[in-house]
Amino acid sequence: MKLKFKIIIVTFLIFLNFWFIDSLNSYKNTKSDKKIESSIEIINKIKKILDINNKELLGILKLDKKFRKEKLNYYLKRKKERIRKKLSKDILKKIYSRVERAKPHPNIYTKFEKDRFRLAWSSETDLSYWLQVLDKRDLSGDKYIVLPAEWLVIPVNSVGESDKNYHGFINWREVDVSPYLETWVLEIPWTSANWFWEVWNKVIVGHSSYWLDKPGRYKTDFQSIIATDIWDEVWVYEKNKDWVFKRYVYKIKKSYNTSFSDISVLKPSEKKLLTLFTCTPIWWIKGRWIVRAEFEKMD
Repeated sequence: MKLKFKIIIVTFLIFLNFWFIDSLNSYKNTKSDKKIESSIEIINKIKKILDINNKELLGILKLDKKFRKEKLNYYLKRKKERIRKKLSKDILKKIYSRVERAKPHPNIYTKFEKDRFRLAWSSETDLSYWLQVLDKRDLSGDKYIVLPAEWLVIPVNSVGESDKNYHGFINWREVDVSPYLETWVLEIPWTSANWFWEVWNKVIVGHSSYWLDKPGRYKTDFQSIIATDIWDEVWVYEKNKDWVFKRYVYKIKKSYNTSFSDISVLKPSEKKLLTLFTCTPIWWIKGRWIVRAEFEKMD
């Protein structure tokens, strides 16, 4: 994927050089209004592609060819960073338009990690692509969840039968889930009976915000589910018996806020469902944001 991307960039830069040369020749060697208009159109396209102004464009044209490519790469990288910043603001705006914000608390962590927006734009399905932004301690997981439209990737904790709280979970007794959420998000044990592609209701829960002085690497990441839309995809990667990751693709059918006491979303289903939920509002626990998705395919 990286090699293919480099080939595309190099091809683009070569083509861009021809545009510059053609544009300059048009200005120097012709008095035709049509050719001048065509050259201006080309230059405007270049400015739009690179997100640069006239001064920056002239600066590129004055450079020797051997330095021009380096400058073009710089402007492409800058444009990508600008778009990512805009997208991060857009996703936060979307979240806060859907759920209220409680009064800020000095000891509650609410910010997204900056690096997560590095994956913006991508429709890459290779898990290794998504894992590049994770902490090294989180690369040995057996299960990951990806929301490609919201640029979220996060490991999923499972509770095995040997865990001291396993029977408490499956018998619906009150269990403190905080230790399980200190590292990753949690797949609720009594919803783990079947495989992801089978009829059931798999439930995964994570933080939207959390105490600043408490441990945890994913304290805010599940805010992302609040920004999901109907028909967005959710990908679950799970390691099979051969130690190979399978990808399970779900399509979101519902994304909504409900009360803190609503436990209907935890019940089994006759469909192949995946349920995600997190606390609302941000900075407090008064409700739950629910995402219900239905199984589409596995690959």
